[in-house]
Amino acid sequence: MPSKPAFDLAAIRKLVRKRVDETSLRATADDIGVSKSGLDSFLKGRAPYSRSRTKLNVWYLRERNTPGAVTSAEVDAAIAVLERYMDSANADSARRRRVREVTDRLFKAGEPRPRDGHSNE
Repeated sequence: MPSKPAFDLAAIRKLVRKRVDETSLRATADDIGVSKSGLDSFLKGRAPYSRSRTKLNVWYLRERNTPGAVTSAEVDAAIAVLERYMDSANADSARRRRVREVTDRLFKAGEPRPRDGHSNE
């Protein structure tokens, strides 16, 4: 009979703590699918109940193996860089031009990409 996979609760706790620090306890609990108080107890060292352990394991595997996942802290950092870029323009016309440039590029980045990686252009 195959054994159940063993998950390192310390590693899961570390990733959960990182996510809570980047967002909030409530947002992380909602993302995992556990109660806020249960997640808080888990972070304080309590072993999770069986159902919560399963949810934590699934969340951990999903988050750990999500290629290119971007956190809200990284988004905040990118926005700060864009603000500095726009504020560094000396003239209002240059600032408006930069705002248009960034806006255009953001809208392009949000457009669906071809699945095969080739452009239709």
